[in-house]
Amino acid sequence: MLTPILPPELEDYIISFLREDSRTLCVCARVCKEWLTVCRTYLFDKVSFETPQAYASFVEQVLGSLRLQTSLEMVHRIEILSPQADGFMEQSLADTFLRDTHGTFLNLHILRISNVNWGYLLTSHTYKLFDVNATPPFPRLKELAITNVVFPSEHVLAQLLVSLPNLASLSLYGIAFPLGNWDWLFPTIRVRDSAPYRSTTLKTLSVDGYYPFAPPLVAWFVEQFPEARVSLRKLQFTSEYWVPLLDALGPTSALNTSGAAGFAGASDESEPIGSVALRGIPLLPVLVRFSQHVGISRKETSVARAVYSSPLSPLDA
Repeated sequence: MLTPILPPELEDYIISFLREDSRTLCVCARVCKEWLTVCRTYLFDKVSFETPQAYASFVEQVLGSLRLQTSLEMVHRIEILSPQADGFMEQSLADTFLRDTHGTFLNLHILRISNVNWGYLLTSHTYKLFDVNATPPFPRLKELAITNVVFPSEHVLAQLLVSLPNLASLSLYGIAFPLGNWDWLFPTIRVRDSAPYRSTTLKTLSVDGYYPFAPPLVAWFVEQFPEARVSLRKLQFTSEYWVPLLDALGPTSALNTSGAAGFAGASDESEPIGSVALRGIPLLPVLVRFSQHVGISRKETSVARAVYSSPLSPLDA
């Protein structure tokens, strides 16, 4: 009796339902040799770490396996999403992560990191892996999202950003520095990290300005990457520093969306949102959007409509 064979289209359709079920994909890869390649592709497309044991297992079984080295090219997304506020990457593990991943994932497109304390990296000199003149740690990285992460200094963060040549989306929220803040160390970084002209592909920038490093960060970024004023399409921020943030950005020719979700302090006595948004970006139809929980007074809405030449229906949402 002949063994029934499923057509390839049906196989792909069935396996697509198992994409988020890594345990079942592993079973399918072991049981059915014909499904090994496609199952492995799904398994390696997104790699997530939530516990030290998960990362240690990945290092031992994948990074330490010569047979699976070619599979690292399939990794397009890495997430370090610790459920604990203090994170799960203690000193040696975080240090190992930076060393293990540098230049390893050549096709990595998305990197998300949250709740990690890297404030000790100055002592281990791991930050040197982000040297501007060294090989990029993630040469094809397009999206970087960092949330609630402690960096040893603003220099380390700056070196990381300039080492990512294809970055298109950058999100920084809850960034902290144990040795100080960006505000008073910013002049030093401008002298130390000044470099020749660089191009950038950055289109989306989301930055939390509750910490005073946000406006200097934006000013430094457009200084290091002059093309940011041409490539940047969308700016998002949640901050009382939104006015200096736009001033730091300066005039742009492509920015068409400026979001201010969670803005605190909006009132009838506040400066009109529309006119302030246009201060740093003159003569452009900038769309100022607020999250639903932010109240916009009738006075602010009417003033914004008078400032902008085109109707702003999203303001009524």
